[in-house]
Amino acid sequence: MSRCDKGTKVGMSEEEMKSFNEAHDLARKVMGMCTMLSSGKYQKEFVKRLVNDHPTCQQAVANLFRMFFVELAKKDHTDLRNESAVRLAKDVAERMKDSLPFF
Repeated sequence: MSRCDKGTKVGMSEEEMKSFNEAHDLARKVMGMCTMLSSGKYQKEFVKRLVNDHPTCQQAVANLFRMFFVELAKKDHTDLRNESAVRLAKDVAERMKDSLPFF
């Protein structure tokens, strides 16, 4: 089981557990999509689509990425596979501590 697999958290209500598991399922799907995009085949079109979406959606995506970088920056352990990402995350997290407004 990976760290993103469903699990149980002691003391969670049934509704909290459902939300927890849905978030883990969605994270696994997003990570799978990112892995597929890492081949470069669809990266440019994917990014163009994000950049040209509705401004509210752009803000939501930017805030999600900001949150990702803030959390990734907290990692103590890195290896050759993620050290550059963690270094970038620390730089971004330092510059973007506050969440972005959502309209």
